[in-house]
Amino acid sequence: MSGKLITPAEDAALIQFVRWSISSRGYAPTYREIGRKVGLRSSSSVHAHIERLVDKGYLTRVAGEPRTLQTTPEGMEFAIANN
Repeated sequence: MSGKLITPAEDAALIQFVRWSISSRGYAPTYREIGRKVGLRSSSSVHAHIERLVDKGYLTRVAGEPRTLQTTPEGMEFAIANN
């Protein structure tokens, strides 16, 4: 991700944005929408960030399917604690 360290607050912002999108629009945001929200320009940077949060258990998704990101209870606890 171009050497930029991602802070816990930035992780929390991404998790909260995914949750907001699902609850207000009924579906997860696109990688481009996430990138605009958290300040990442490339889709590969967004992908790497999301993969890291999936590995930590803060997000889940169905591989190969669009807009299937979901927040986990652990992810929401993390987002609230790091807001």
